[in-house]
Amino acid sequence: MKKLRSRLWIKLILSAVFAAACAAFVYVWALELSYRLLDQIYINPAVILKREEQYIKDFQSYVTEQKLSMNDRKKIKEFTKTDWTIVMALYQENDIIFSSDSRFIVPLPADEYGETIKDTSEASGVFNVTFTDGAVQAALVYTGYENYQSAGVIVTLLSGLCFAVILYLLIRKKVNILNCWGKNWRF
Repeated sequence: MKKLRSRLWIKLILSAVFAAACAAFVYVWALELSYRLLDQIYINPAVILKREEQYIKDFQSYVTEQKLSMNDRKKIKEFTKTDWTIVMALYQENDIIFSSDSRFIVPLPADEYGETIKDTSEASGVFNVTFTDGAVQAALVYTGYENYQSAGVIVTLLSGLCFAVILYLLIRKKVNILNCWGKNWRF
């Protein structure tokens, strides 16, 4: 009986190890797959440039329709909340006048010596926007970090569920055997 009980415990432990290994495999595989998909959506340079150009086009239309000046920060902030994946900073003569994210300021592009590029018409992620009281430069950064964090949470939950299901399927009969033995051994 002791031999049978020790075998049963070994089988239970091996079942838990196997379920954990399967869950780890599912975690790594699903995380890699989700990150690749997100990279294709968010890190693809053509997609980023297209979204930035569309964002600036929409922003310029908004500024023109609302007849905004550079000092209408509330209205500008209102627009920037429409797309949380783009962080925008507005510069006038290399001085920042607005940033859509208080934690992060998008810098103007710099040359190899760290000097701010004066002619930003060639720089990627920098666009000209015309307000009622003058023109400014808009520097954009496209982010998708929240999506990566969400993918990590979802994949973690999926692998935890995988662990629980596999463990349940492997040990349900063994637990029933232990319950039967427990009932027979009670005095």
